[in-house]
Amino acid sequence: GQFDYFGERALITDDVRKADVVVDSVDEVELWVIDKQVFQTIMDAGMVKHIQERIQLQDSTICFDDLKMVRVVGRGGFGVVKLVEHVYTGARYALKCIRRARITD
Repeated sequence: GQFDYFGERALITDDVRKADVVVDSVDEVELWVIDKQVFQTIMDAGMVKHIQERIQLQDSTICFDDLKMVRVVGRGGFGVVKLVEHVYTGARYALKCIRRARITD
């Protein structure tokens, strides 16, 4: 949500920061800046690992062939929900498999 991120992805991955800051009144602005060296000094390994795991979940380049089925977690009238795992990152997702006939009816 709003104010949840401050550019930590860019500080960890060397990406360019992809956000804008819009200021309504320059009289009420206080800008804080943190560079990569300071960031690395104050972040412990657990916090960095958590951020990296969150970044992996935001990765939108997942292909169906990159997923392996772990187990079925639920069945319903429209289909099956499977627990799948990304073969390269180990990230797990719930994949809802819907019968085509139910969609076209």
